[in-house]
Amino acid sequence: MIHGASRAAEGYHAVWSPIAEQYNALLVVPYFAKDAGFSTSDQFNLGNVFQLDSLDQILATNPEPDWSYSLIEPLFDVVRKKRVIVAKSIASMAIRPAASSCTVFIFKEKNRVKRAVCANAGWYTMPDESIRFPYGLGGTGIDPDNLKYAFSKRVHILLGEADTETSGESLRQTPKR
Repeated sequence: MIHGASRAAEGYHAVWSPIAEQYNALLVVPYFAKDAGFSTSDQFNLGNVFQLDSLDQILATNPEPDWSYSLIEPLFDVVRKKRVIVAKSIASMAIRPAASSCTVFIFKEKNRVKRAVCANAGWYTMPDESIRFPYGLGGTGIDPDNLKYAFSKRVHILLGEADTETSGESLRQTPKR
């Protein structure tokens, strides 16, 4: 379970622990600290894949080891080793905020996630190269094979009826929001 911009990893753990116990599932809730390079929405929500200007124009691609998305596979390896998990793939993963974090499947080649649940997106990144990133894939130079691989995943998108906040400081305040 990956927390949202609130950084409330402990709260997510508290809420999801009984459910994980009920279904005999392993729950892992990493914490992405603001002071560890994940302070802005570009760094955390958008995976720190690109350096963006104030108009969301892509200036450069960051080195892949600096992406927050690059932490998921090694985390799985650590948990697998410490917990003696025999799984060769991440069977299910819940991601919040869904908006761009679900794009991890597009930007991280050959990831081992089989299925994901993405919840309560502030916006959606559409698989459309005619729409500029972060609302689409325009300007990203995405490899068509990565897109095909991404769409081979089972992804469930959840929408919360009570998740109606539109002015929070972590939410995008752009004309396309």
